[in-house]
Amino acid sequence: MLLLRRSHYLVPAPPNGPVFHAATVLRRSSGWRAARTFSQFNRRVERQLTTTPGALAYSLQRRALGREFWTLSLWTDRARMLAFVRAGDHRVAADWLTGPGRPDGQFAQWEAPTASLRWDEVYTRLGSPTPKGRVLTAPNPVPLGWRTVPR
Repeated sequence: MLLLRRSHYLVPAPPNGPVFHAATVLRRSSGWRAARTFSQFNRRVERQLTTTPGALAYSLQRRALGREFWTLSLWTDRARMLAFVRAGDHRVAADWLTGPGRPDGQFAQWEAPTASLRWDEVYTRLGSPTPKGRVLTAPNPVPLGWRTVPR
């Protein structure tokens, strides 16, 4: 199995101090229509995320062929994360993904003393098995201030 992963850094460096982490694993409905709709929502939500106060970084992972996807986002605090979740395109996408008859997702939130983009911790916190297979990571540049953050 092949997993595709990419990370984006929204500030030059993580803060010195606690960072709020939010993670999800979701399974979209099957079919090309659902795949296309999901892709459109993904682009809109990413645009919203890049302009949301308090967002520090995010990482997305999905199966190359499959319906599972994972997200990890880092925030200055829980209140700003909740404001993002409850507004704009994210709210519309979340309603679509969690509508009647849709597969259930898993969510985890935690505060840590420092920033971390470690996927093994995400799987543990979600109570989700670690997906097996090769991970292809997009070659996005890592800002100097983020180079010491565990991945």
